[in-house]
Amino acid sequence: CVIATVGYTFIEGANGGDTGILWVYTIPTLVFFLSGKSAALKWSTAFISVLISIMIVARYSDMVLPYSVTQLQIFLFPLLAIIVNLYVYAKLTERNAQELEERTKSLREGFESEKAVIQETGKKKEEALKQELDTFFKTTDELMGIISVSDNKFTGLNPAAERILGYSLEEIMSRPFMSFIHPQDIEKTQESVATLMQEKPISNFVNRYQKKDGTYVWLMWNATHHQNFF
Repeated sequence: CVIATVGYTFIEGANGGDTGILWVYTIPTLVFFLSGKSAALKWSTAFISVLISIMIVARYSDMVLPYSVTQLQIFLFPLLAIIVNLYVYAKLTERNAQELEERTKSLREGFESEKAVIQETGKKKEEALKQELDTFFKTTDELMGIISVSDNKFTGLNPAAERILGYSLEEIMSRPFMSFIHPQDIEKTQESVATLMQEKPISNFVNRYQKKDGTYVWLMWNATHHQNFF
């Protein structure tokens, strides 16, 4: 674009026109938007320096130019004004961009700070709820447990299991829960497990569990399935 503009300027001037040089005004604008403020200022300075050098040489020599030195002088001052205005515009745009970036950074930092506070508050509430549930789980007189679907073993039990069955918690969790059930109750217990696997809760289900002394105790269960546990 720059080469075409300069070429047209010289062609129009060589044909006797006096407005072709005005097309050069587009060059600084093009350079500012394509190369940035710093590079455009350097190119514009170089262009002005070359133009002034040509005017000086033409005035004191026999150099033939498409335009007169007077025309070039008239053209020079608006060109300088355009370059200064473009530089100021680029400077203001850069400052606005910096302010926007700083404001965005401030908002991002504020958001991250609020996010951290919310996460910390949520974490504290979660820990408090977990502690409350854990206290209830451990102190209740009713037997409560969590069974893994993958191996049919208890993964969690409250202390009531030790009192009711006589086994330690480690002993109970080391064996599949079906191994504790009375042989006559295994089939109906399997049916209840199948019901749980269909995402259907069961309530007031009764079966017999063998205690450590070999006797059996009747237990009534309420259970629900959640992910890979019930």
